[in-house]
Amino acid sequence: MSQIIADLKQLIEPGIGIMLDFSQTATVEPACLKVFEFANTLAAERSASLGYMGESEEIREILEISSFFSTTVNAD
Repeated sequence: MSQIIADLKQLIEPGIGIMLDFSQTATVEPACLKVFEFANTLAAERSASLGYMGESEEIREILEISSFFSTTVNAD
């Protein structure tokens, strides 16, 4: 997870948009909620936008229970 956090710190820059593509992902571990929350918080701090697309039903349910779902845009 620490590598993902480091990557997000580099990718999420002020004023840009990041799209997370879940189309190749069938499921995620519950620990991923921390990563989603971190990405969402960092994007808000840096005035960047964060979105997602291609999520499975399971991933959609996980996103719905996290703050990530309510503050991002679904591109599908």
